[in-house]
Amino acid sequence: MRVSLRTVGSFTLVDIHTAHLDDCTVVILRRTLNDLYKYKNTNIILNLGYVHSFENGLLPTVITMQKKLKKSGRYLSIYGLNQDILAIFYIIRLDEFINLYTSEHDALTFQNILTKRRLRVIKGNKI
Repeated sequence: MRVSLRTVGSFTLVDIHTAHLDDCTVVILRRTLNDLYKYKNTNIILNLGYVHSFENGLLPTVITMQKKLKKSGRYLSIYGLNQDILAIFYIIRLDEFINLYTSEHDALTFQNILTKRRLRVIKGNKI
């Protein structure tokens, strides 16, 4: 796994260059995010555009980092999610906690936040 960092204004973009985030690569990501939290006063935008699957460690890492950043007046955003990962984020309602975007430009300009479609289940009457 390769992680690259870019700075755009008050944002640090974290690009993850791997198709699968296993537990070992999530540890690297966690350390990278913690270092950014400690040593840079910046908002973090995570690019998951290359990631097609992940193991359990990603979700607690992202949630913990969002909580830490929020306490210090900063935030974490994510863009580039494929449909399968986006569906998982919607199912666990992570979209209500972290802003999800389709592109880097949208994340940098706070436009076109991906929103969950609200579906309502209607039960039929039994006869």
